[in-house]
Amino acid sequence: CVVDLTSFKGDYYANDVADLQWDSYSASLVKVVSLNEREEVLEQEKQDKIADGGGQVTAGAAMGVVPFSLTSEATAQLTKFKSGELHFVSLGLGAECTINVSEGFDASGVNIVGAVGSAPLASKLVQTSPSFVCVRCAGPIAGSTVEVFVYSCPENSPVRTKMSFSTAKSAALSEMKRVGVVFEKNFEITEASEVDDVLKTIVEGEKSGASSAAAEIKHKKPSRPGKGRARQIKKFVPDDP
Repeated sequence: CVVDLTSFKGDYYANDVADLQWDSYSASLVKVVSLNEREEVLEQEKQDKIADGGGQVTAGAAMGVVPFSLTSEATAQLTKFKSGELHFVSLGLGAECTINVSEGFDASGVNIVGAVGSAPLASKLVQTSPSFVCVRCAGPIAGSTVEVFVYSCPENSPVRTKMSFSTAKSAALSEMKRVGVVFEKNFEITEASEVDDVLKTIVEGEKSGASSAAAEIKHKKPSRPGKGRARQIKKFVPDDP
């Protein structure tokens, strides 16, 4: 009779001599059974998703992507932003994977950034937590505007919160686009105090056409040769033999 590893139904690892007891072995069997039951539950959930999806697993379900969605309040504020009634909206993450209006959000007194009478925006942003900010800036032509998306992620925010917002960023942009809000520029800042400098750069760049100055320098003709200071060259005269 030949006895090898295939002759056994399983194996048991003991890290200590005290573990070589029936009670310890029995306890390990309970853990294995519990794990197998959990795997069965997960497999059943997977099969249920396949059945609900017409026999196919969606990319989100396969990759474990959590679907974020806008709350009715966030949708209402974004609708006002789209119509021009609001020029600033701040969004955060709520319960059950929702995208909601940031706590303490106040758009009163906020005008188009770069327009006459526009006030600094930094004080309106959430200071200690990430947020998705929608801002309207003055455009290059009188009366035109530029919609800007700013992902504000302060360095002092909790790590898990920052990870959640980073995961939800793409979903937030997709949800805003579904409402009809699209952006021409997209920026990320690590402190709320940076927002005004970033927006100022955008407005100045739009109005002045910063690229035109660079193009002018690039295509400027070089100076004509011979315009520098003349150097006197003495004629070589050989010495007498």
